[in-house]
Amino acid sequence: MMSLKDKRVLVIGGGSGIGRGIAEGAVREGAAVVVASSNAEKIARAAEQVGASSAVLDVTDEAAVETFFANAGSFDHIAFTAGDWTGIGFGPVAHVDLAAAPRALNVRFWGAVAVAKHGAAKLPAGGSYTITGGMLAHQPMKGMALATAGAAAAEFLAKGLAVDLAPVRVNCVCPG
Repeated sequence: MMSLKDKRVLVIGGGSGIGRGIAEGAVREGAAVVVASSNAEKIARAAEQVGASSAVLDVTDEAAVETFFANAGSFDHIAFTAGDWTGIGFGPVAHVDLAAAPRALNVRFWGAVAVAKHGAAKLPAGGSYTITGGMLAHQPMKGMALATAGAAAAEFLAKGLAVDLAPVRVNCVCPG
């Protein structure tokens, strides 16, 4: 069994839900945890409640991601749970606003790419980068074509990164 004692863990999107659960568990296991999000107030409150430190990080801004990792020190593990479904266009594909639709992937996909490029690529051998996807990739629902594609994109990004970043472990967890 892998121990997190004395490891440094970054949880992106750790203000609530699965990310917060990861942060709580890692703190309980003895890790030094940093929770990060673009929402400064929410992330500071969550970090205080779980016994972690906080950082403001907008994963949709590559320069900010690069600066964060240049200044944050090293991590042993990164969990990427951030997501933003704003503008995803739930409903029939006939109603999708194609001009707005690309923004739906800015956090969940492109943000995960930016973190891989500037942070996960620096993880030590035996470290890990975990991305959350979604069960929609495996069980699509009517009116959810874009969300299904986004979940699948996260999963297949993880597969590609597993090859690129080896011997760092890369996984995609599909909650749902």
